[in-house]
Amino acid sequence: FCEWLSTPVMCKWAGPIIDLLLEHVGHVQLCSKLTELLDSREEWITIKRKSLSPRPLVHLCRLRIRTQMGRHRLKSLTSLPLPDRVIRYLSLAD
Repeated sequence: FCEWLSTPVMCKWAGPIIDLLLEHVGHVQLCSKLTELLDSREEWITIKRKSLSPRPLVHLCRLRIRTQMGRHRLKSLTSLPLPDRVIRYLSLAD
């Protein structure tokens, strides 16, 4: 993954791809190549910060709930008796 994302063709997409990865996992240890790529662009500083610090508890809870529900039951998320805001957050809309 690091080698592929570090190639000249893909490096311009490194920030958005890493950001997407961080939204769907609890913790990621980035290799030095990816850290250097994030350092190379000013607009990716928030992505780098996100990768360095422990993820917020609310994010970890969202991931755990989604894992417990399973892929097939996520489709029925809107039928749960939860506030709309929570449903949007769990469905990755927020």
